[in-house]
Amino acid sequence: MINFDDLIKYENENTCLDFKAIQYEKSQYEELIKDIMSMANADVENDRYIIIGVKHKPSGDRKMLNIKKEEFIDSAIYQQIIRENIEPDIKLDYFPYEHEGNLLGIFKISNCFNQAYMMKKDFGKLKKGDSFIRKGTNVSRMMRRDYDAIFEKKLKKDKFDGKIQLSFSGYGSSHEIELTVTSDIKLPSQRAAEKIKKIIKERKRIGCYTT
Repeated sequence: MINFDDLIKYENENTCLDFKAIQYEKSQYEELIKDIMSMANADVENDRYIIIGVKHKPSGDRKMLNIKKEEFIDSAIYQQIIRENIEPDIKLDYFPYEHEGNLLGIFKISNCFNQAYMMKKDFGKLKKGDSFIRKGTNVSRMMRRDYDAIFEKKLKKDKFDGKIQLSFSGYGSSHEIELTVTSDIKLPSQRAAEKIKKIIKERKRIGCYTT
């Protein structure tokens, strides 16, 4: 369970944490798309967060900027912008959080298991196929090595280890199952060979087969 109070008070910006002074308005949707995409592509396993209403300085000093309740932007608006412009889909939540008497907003980006995320269409200066990644506090366009790293990770994760696990309905958690063999199993080639032998034997019997 994330302690957001500690995150807001003590943590500095990093690969999976960013602070923004104000909410993303319509004129800043390009920045929103780029920020969400780059976080989703980041090479980390845990959830990512963008906290709104915190003016964060490189020195680590920070100032809380209260968001007026009536001005808090509905999560559905941001979700729609992201869903319409980024593929594959990104799980995104935006919710209010009160910290020391100030109303802040928190973006949570989670379950980023289907990288690489990229533009599905043109939007402003962002072009279809564009993809960005966050490393530390830097956001940059994805390069060949970034794609290679993502696909290598996927291959390792999906690699078959040679083990097959079977389970049968009605046997509970037993590790041993007794199977009764009802008949011998013969390959098609074996059945064909037996059929030919039978024909040859029958022809020999009636004297119509010569060598």
